[in-house]
Amino acid sequence: MKMHFLFFLSFFFIACSSKKYDFNKNEKIADYSENNIIFAIDTLRFKKHIANEIFFNENKSFDKMEICYEKSIGDTIIDYYFLKLTDFKRNISTIRYLEKRDNSFFFDNNSSEKALFVTCICNSNKNYFPKLAINKKGRFWICGNSIGQCSPDSECQIMKSIILE
Repeated sequence: MKMHFLFFLSFFFIACSSKKYDFNKNEKIADYSENNIIFAIDTLRFKKHIANEIFFNENKSFDKMEICYEKSIGDTIIDYYFLKLTDFKRNISTIRYLEKRDNSFFFDNNSSEKALFVTCICNSNKNYFPKLAINKKGRFWICGNSIGQCSPDSECQIMKSIILE
């Protein structure tokens, strides 16, 4: 009897810990209620999963996960929400565009720039993170506060990833 119970617990733990996130569907990420964000996903598991997908290393994770609000930069200014994952020790920020519907946040896959996980890696103590820029050529992601601030010769790098499950 004890052996069956231990087997069941082991199987349950493995099944729960192997949760895959379906980034191709509009998965609910969080709800906003009374000035609080209530995540609808397991934040610890999600941070570890994204770190593994981006950096191909299961020992890495992000320190913080939050939902943020910004205004785009460039020729056209719009308001947008995004999920931000931060690794403070390595000075890395990764974001993913979110769609707000009523008081809930969802991944948005309606266009390529919204379906990307965008990562800024800074080789300095500056706090660059990805931002949405809009000009005549379209929408695109940058690191920093101005277009061209991060380039191959600068102290920050940008990496774009599409995670398919």
